[in-house]
Amino acid sequence: MQDGALREQSVVELMSRLASEMGTLVRQEMELARAELTERVEAVREEVAEAAQLARTETAEMLAQAKSDMSAKGKKAGIGLGMFGAAGVAALLALGTLSACLVLLLDRVMPTDLAALVVALAWAVVAAVAALTGREKVHEAGGLDAGRYVPRRTIDLVKDDLRKVGDAKEQLLPTETIETVKEDVEWAKTRGKSDAR
Repeated sequence: MQDGALREQSVVELMSRLASEMGTLVRQEMELARAELTERVEAVREEVAEAAQLARTETAEMLAQAKSDMSAKGKKAGIGLGMFGAAGVAALLALGTLSACLVLLLDRVMPTDLAALVVALAWAVVAAVAALTGREKVHEAGGLDAGRYVPRRTIDLVKDDLRKVGDAKEQLLPTETIETVKEDVEWAKTRGKSDAR
């Protein structure tokens, strides 16, 4: 309708028309806000689902790698520990039996106490060599680098998602709706001034 036709309508008709148009405007703005929020929530849901899938995949990969590394290092460490065990058993058995024999043999050429000391030193050298060999094998196995098994891609993705989300209030605000409401208010202000003249 033209401005002239509006001026000819009664206040009741104008108020009725205003109420009808305001109701339509509010419904349209609510639909726009709902659509915006749905779109943004869906985008956040997709990003969370993507991060969860990456976390599952990367964690499975890191777990498989850790199992493989633990198996290899366990074998090396097992050999080293076995050598320590062998050194202990050898030291006990050999020192017990052979020491007595050697002391008796050396007793023929030197005093008994000196013969016992020579035999004890010989077995100490054997035990030291076995222990050093075992220590070397354990060091070859080395330690595990825990940082190698951290799911870094997942952490980076989550950090990136958190940066994107930032202030949730700003991300979830229906900005298009807010802008159109501002435009509606400005339009209503200008219409009110021009109709008053």
